[in-house]
This record gives sequence, structure tokens and C-alpha cells, in this order.
Amino acid sequence: MHGSLILSKAFGRQDALTGLNEDTPIDIDTPLTLSFPASSVYVFNGRESSVPAVAVTGITLTGPEVNVAPGREKALVWDIAPVNATHTAVQWAVADPSIATVDNGVVRGVKDGETTVTVTAEGGHTATVRVKVSTPPYAISFDADATQSGERTVRKVTITDPAQQTPTVLTLGEHPKAYTDLTDRPSRWEPARR
Repeated sequence: MHGSLILSKAFGRQDALTGLNEDTPIDIDTPLTLSFPASSVYVFNGRESSVPAVAVTGITLTGPEVNVAPGREKALVWDIAPVNATHTAVQWAVADPSIATVDNGVVRGVKDGETTVTVTAEGGHTATVRVKVSTPPYAISFDADATQSGERTVRKVTITDPAQQTPTVLTLGEHPKAYTDLTDRPSRWEPARR
């Protein structure tokens, strides 16, 4: 069998490999020696050298806005057009890294504020999304049991304070408490002032 193959990185954040020239035909009948750094994962898109490259015509991000809390992460979803584009690697940038960071499409909140994340594909095609980072108020979640008749009891209450690393869990043990589901009329819990 004779022929050649062209490889290009599938992700933008991959270091170049010693011994591999991307986008250059590689003779499949000739041995190829590559040097990989320890603990590395490399993913490449490949095509026969006789098949022409398909240029990127655009990139989009799902949604105009992302909301995330400080210390939390949210994955972005992006699409490259056309779906059979040859070079699918993208580069990520954030306007204000003191508010949020981005790593391979995962946004992490740093502190309260707003910034934008930009993804750039081959040919300079870009898409942006606004990122709002805000500390949520106290959050309360109920570990509830519902019976066949619809009566509900609470056995455990978890209170999450954004200032604490570990949530407070109140277990009611053998004495569960009845409650009424008011999800159509939500109420807000405020911590007691000292």
C-alpha cells in the first residue's frame, strides 16, 4: 500500500511533537519516530493527502450568556462550521482573568463581576459569550421523602454558605418533620443577624 497522510491537532492546547510537521504529507510506508513528553495525551485529525483541506467558515457558542459562581465551573458548547472542517483546533481567551478563567472551553468563576470569553477558530473566525460571576445567596436543599398520598417529610436539610467550603447538614434522625411544598410560591431564607 502506498500513500501519504496529513495530520493536524484536534485541540488548540497541544504542544508540537518532535518529529511531526503538522499539515505536511507523511509517507505511510516510511517509519515515523515521534517524541512524546511524559504523561501526555495527543489527539490528531488525519486525512489522506489527496483529499483537500476543508476551511472553517464559522464558529458559534451556545447561548449569549453564562452564569457561574466563584470557584465553580461551567463547560461551554461550541460548533465549528462546516462539520467536516479539517482544522478544528480552537484558542480560548478571557477579557478579564481576575473575574473568570477559561481552559479548553471550561469557564471557572474567580470573583463577582462580568467579562467575556472569546473562542477563535482557523481563519480568525470568532464567537464570544458574556460571563457573569456572582456569589449565590445561601442555598437550602431538602432530602425529602414523599409517600403515595403526597404527604412529605424532611429527614435532612443542607445549608450551603458560599463563604464555607463544606455545607452544613442538619439530620433530623428518627423524627422527620412534615412540610408543605410551595414551589409555585418560593420563599427566601435569610440567615439570622448577630
